[in-house]
Amino acid sequence: MVRVAVIERDSCKPNKCGKPCRKYCPIVRTGQEAIYFINENEPPVINEYLCSGCCICMKKCPFNAISVVNLPDELEKKVFHRYGVNAFKLYGFPALSPGSITGIL
Repeated sequence: MVRVAVIERDSCKPNKCGKPCRKYCPIVRTGQEAIYFINENEPPVINEYLCSGCCICMKKCPFNAISVVNLPDELEKKVFHRYGVNAFKLYGFPALSPGSITGIL
């Protein structure tokens, strides 16, 4: 299983919390940028390739703005499109065949 940290951007208030997600992250404490802020007033970015999925950031967030989601391994290999860093992904684009109607909602 792959574990991915997801940030609820509307719930995150980095100006009011002291940024415990970054402070207590074991990967950040080893010197790697697993959690970083592009702008101090915006929610952090969690580097999913460095994130270990330990859930410490989720437990330390005072606003419950971080959740860790388990993804099956096989889905990671079939990503068709991704809307951005730590964002929604589309899997398995439908195959188009001549003479048939294919619709995407």
